[in-house]
Amino acid sequence: DPEFPKVIRDARNKRGITHEQLGQKINEKVTLLKKVETGTIKPDDTLSKKLERFLGIKLYINSNEGEEAIE
Repeated sequence: DPEFPKVIRDARNKRGITHEQLGQKINEKVTLLKKVETGTIKPDDTLSKKLERFLGIKLYINSNEGEEAIE
């Protein structure tokens, strides 16, 4: 989602938690979270999943979702 910084920031604010509290809950650095919220960097898959789970948001839709991986 190109609006990911706003989506993440709004979800965090809606929960009433600080960057520090979010960082502690999902075991990530505050500086990383701030960069993601400002759009400086895009979250990788691992961080995206943590944010989605904790904040109850959807950042992107995996095109392979529901399909088995073929090796």
